[in-house]
Amino acid sequence: MTFEEKLNELNDAQKQAVKSIEGPVMVIAGPGTGKTEILSLRIGFILKNTDTPPHSILCLTYTDAAATEMRNRLITLIGPEAYKIQVNTFHGFCNMVIQENPAQFQQARELEPISEIDKFKLLQQLIDEFGPEHPLKKFKGQMYYDWKRLDELFATMKKENWTPVYVYDQIEKFIEEKSQDKEYIYQNNRAGVYVKGELKPKFKTDIVDRMAIFKAAVSEYDHYNALLAEKGQYDFDDMLLWVFRAFRENPDLLSNYQERFLYFLVDEFQDTNGIQIDILQSMLDHEWLEKPNVFVVGDDDQAIYRFQGANLKNLFDFNDKYHPDIIFLSQNYRSSQLIIDASRIITTQIDGSRIEHVFGRKKTIIGDGPHAKLRHQVEVKMLPTVSYENADIFRQLKMWHLSDAPGEMAVLYSKHELGRELAQALKGAGIPFHSVKTVDALTQPLILHLLDILLCIHQLSDGADNDDALVYRILHLRYLHPNTIDLQKIILAYTAKDRNNHSTLYMWLGDREILDGLQLKDRKQ
Repeated sequence: MTFEEKLNELNDAQKQAVKSIEGPVMVIAGPGTGKTEILSLRIGFILKNTDTPPHSILCLTYTDAAATEMRNRLITLIGPEAYKIQVNTFHGFCNMVIQENPAQFQQARELEPISEIDKFKLLQQLIDEFGPEHPLKKFKGQMYYDWKRLDELFATMKKENWTPVYVYDQIEKFIEEKSQDKEYIYQNNRAGVYVKGELKPKFKTDIVDRMAIFKAAVSEYDHYNALLAEKGQYDFDDMLLWVFRAFRENPDLLSNYQERFLYFLVDEFQDTNGIQIDILQSMLDHEWLEKPNVFVVGDDDQAIYRFQGANLKNLFDFNDKYHPDIIFLSQNYRSSQLIIDASRIITTQIDGSRIEHVFGRKKTIIGDGPHAKLRHQVEVKMLPTVSYENADIFRQLKMWHLSDAPGEMAVLYSKHELGRELAQALKGAGIPFHSVKTVDALTQPLILHLLDILLCIHQLSDGADNDDALVYRILHLRYLHPNTIDLQKIILAYTAKDRNNHSTLYMWLGDREILDGLQLKDRKQ
């Protein structure tokens, strides 16, 4: 189809989004409403109706896959000129800035991206350097237990462009807020025990002590970055920080990109994080341009997934700062109306229709595609626990399985763990099923056992006090063909030893006299 034919197929709201090319525009678009189509058609409309060169259009997407899809759509619409349009993820755009300005980013260009293995080693070194009084310091057992949480904390601080000082301030505000919470305040007097208005002891354990650990973790942020630089490596998110700081410290560099790009388009705007928005606003906020030509597409319903990075606040902040024209795409071309209505019941419970409250317009999604008229029955149930849900689903599956023509059935759940209980019930009832999920090799039993063995060897080679529980688990691995009677004799003797005997289980196993006295059947173990 030609560009004009595609344009004519759009509904009124989509046409408005495509043709409103001047000034800030925000589109609220849910799944199936054709938002990817309007992004590509809007770029084509800009090129067709203005003298803007292709390289002056910047389209920012959330993933590499989305950028590739957008590029392919543009090639279909406008041909080879599509290669001149900057279609990138935020990371891809920042990498382009770094590559185009080698003098400005000389130090960054000399660094190497850190791998996951190297990152673990670096965080391991960081933890090893904790002082003896550090709240996260562990002297035995899983000494590096907190490495993953530290990694996630530092990544979040970089993505949101938070400094340690800012996080400290937010922690203090949180503590102050919780100190006013009735949950932590005595509501009456008890003579000689407590006084009305005093803070309960659990305020210290639940809030103050936990926040002290959080502060200790935040305080290692600069140390972590120093270790990165010392090793000549960088995090993936460091690229965004470098570009933002360069824009802030070098006005000439920033003005170069402000002048180059005349139109900005951002997909999945609710997924953008703090540093990404800071970079975008750096380019949008000209002193000589009152209303930038920026077009953002977001979905308030998807922003309920804050733990995955989505943030409804991004849409509100953009509205407050730029006062854009707001366009709602309400026609869904993917789902039937019954499915749409059922999903709306669920999301309204979670989201509370904040978009409607802020923008003064009710968001109504209408099924209008080839599946819109399908009349499959939809039933929405609210059950108190996951076990109740699994029991109800199992009852229905068993009923359908015993019917004359059950056919195929599918059960969808948000986490694989939620389906484990259901799978056990189906297996016990003899109902055939197939579970589809990606497998993480590092979580497989054989690999976990191997890691236990390697960790034990590492502890012993370092001269550290080994973990008795770890040795105990290894002794019972079926690959070692353990004699259960012998193991029982060893453990009973070990637990019954004199309290003044501080030998570890590994040392106990190495004492020939003790083992001879136990009269084990299989000494070769």
